[in-house]
Amino acid sequence: LTDGQSVAVSIPVGADDTSLTSHPFIPLDSVYQTQTEAFAYVINGDKATAKKVTLGNVFGRFVEVEQGLTRGDIVILTRNVVENDSVQAQ
Repeated sequence: LTDGQSVAVSIPVGADDTSLTSHPFIPLDSVYQTQTEAFAYVINGDKATAKKVTLGNVFGRFVEVEQGLTRGDIVILTRNVVENDSVQAQ
């Protein structure tokens, strides 16, 4: 591109399509990875619970979760928690 030109970009984060074929996007900072697996912490009652997730494409600071999360899961956005920590949704 040169000065004064622009490019339109469409990023599917926050799309209204919640059909069975769509995948949620979560912040990269909310994912904990080992060499072989990835986890996201979710709120289960009043405790933090790790869920194994399969990651897809990365769009900026967000990553697609292809498997592992279910409808209604509340993802904890900080990595400052460990399994069974007491948590409260805000």
